[in-house]
Amino acid sequence: MSTTRDELRALIEEAQDSPVEPMEIPEWGGTFYLRTLGGDERDDYENWLAGRGVGRGNGNSRDLVGLRAKWASLCLGDSNGERLFGDDEISILAAKNGMVLERIRAEGMRFNGYSSSEVDEMVGNSSGGTNADSGFVSPDTSDAPSESANVA
Repeated sequence: MSTTRDELRALIEEAQDSPVEPMEIPEWGGTFYLRTLGGDERDDYENWLAGRGVGRGNGNSRDLVGLRAKWASLCLGDSNGERLFGDDEISILAAKNGMVLERIRAEGMRFNGYSSSEVDEMVGNSSGGTNADSGFVSPDTSDAPSESANVA
């Protein structure tokens, strides 16, 4: 028995494929949630990076201002996977502790399936570690969300 186009489309449309994962942020007093970015959000973020000169072969012209706050605004959510901060509220996060934002960035990248080589390519690193030009630290990220991910 073959499956029709409409049946297959319905499976995709009805799929609950956006897991969330709790993340303790003691500096902020509680448990927050990492959310899965949709394909459009991921594309928009990567285009935003490219527009700022972030990526391979861009020498010293990279503009990393706001990188961590932008990412945190995209991947921090509530237990239902809804964003906590919109694009017009990134400055609120940008004023917060940079070490906390870096942890959110690293965990969010891991949770959203970015490999360490993809992160390195985004910021122009050739072999991980700290990029001398940017100060950006590429953590050892996995290629898949953790097993503790919950579907929203």
